[in-house]
Amino acid sequence: PIYLLRWLWWRVTAWSEISAMITSSLTTTLVTFATSDGWRLGPLSPGGEITAEGRIVIVVLLSTLVSLVVTWARPRPDPSQLVSFYQKVRPAGAWGPVRQLAGVSSPAGEGLAVIGGVLGGLALIWGLTLGVGAWLLGHAWGWTAFGAAAGGAVVVAAILPGLLREEPTAEKQNEESR
Repeated sequence: PIYLLRWLWWRVTAWSEISAMITSSLTTTLVTFATSDGWRLGPLSPGGEITAEGRIVIVVLLSTLVSLVVTWARPRPDPSQLVSFYQKVRPAGAWGPVRQLAGVSSPAGEGLAVIGGVLGGLALIWGLTLGVGAWLLGHAWGWTAFGAAAGGAVVVAAILPGLLREEPTAEKQNEESR
């Protein structure tokens, strides 16, 4: 999750990503070897054995928590160093201080569009992944997954044109007003 958050929040730095990688590695090793003789953690371990899904949930939650703590504990990056990146890429999300230094106004409704795009993209990817797997294995619920993928595709197709529009910079606005 922190790798996606890097594109949506200007505060995420390389230290956030490094801490997520180290925490993921250590947690995976710990959960793999420490749970070999049983694990009592409710829904993550039916029958006393932790499932692969349970391991993934533990690793993702712990690495996300550690990387967010590192992000808040480390000094904020200098927004002026991120201006050229912002002007080239125009990432959506919580880039307020950088956007302000770049002279770009915040588009209305961008936050909802970003959330909708992320959720639609997740539905599309997971729906296709699970749908193809279920279809190949002959499970009837595969059509539900394909439906989720189709819904995600519709959401992404509806939101994407608004997110890809070119935002006028302060220089362009000044040229137009002359």
